[in-house]
Amino acid sequence: MNETLIEGPLIRQVEKALEYVIRNIERRIKVVGLERIEEYEYPLEAVREAIVNAVVHRDYRVKTPVYVKIFEDRIEVSNSGELPPQLTIEDLKREHPSIPRNPKIARIFYLYGYMEEWGIGTLQMIRACRERGLPDPEFKTGKGFFKVILKSRKYILKELNLNEKKTL
Repeated sequence: MNETLIEGPLIRQVEKALEYVIRNIERRIKVVGLERIEEYEYPLEAVREAIVNAVVHRDYRVKTPVYVKIFEDRIEVSNSGELPPQLTIEDLKREHPSIPRNPKIARIFYLYGYMEEWGIGTLQMIRACRERGLPDPEFKTGKGFFKVILKSRKYILKELNLNEKKTL
């Protein structure tokens, strides 16, 4: 697992966190026609959305920072503050209302173009992972925290038995 401390204005923290992830995840080169395309181990759209959501929806009364942890087979993004009581984990997997804990921060991120629309971020993460053939993001909440887990192909391989690995 890699860790680093990122400080500064919130917008800059998101940018630096995404840069950190890009530097520390695998990427491969794919050639499509004559074009050379870099493909990252995780869909960057999903990583960015997880980081933005963690910063925007964090409970700033709690002095715990947002954590972005990179493991061999997954990325975990966690923040203080559970889901609002009106929402469940299952709600995040379908169309749902956005209930920002920090509406002014959410508005600023919207104006900067870091949030496309209210309430669709988790759906975008799911779509981006599915398009890449990766498992859906895992959302967890409890004990005052919220966490998003993005899984790589390595995670999938760990879960397979020997026959499944041979078939793959």
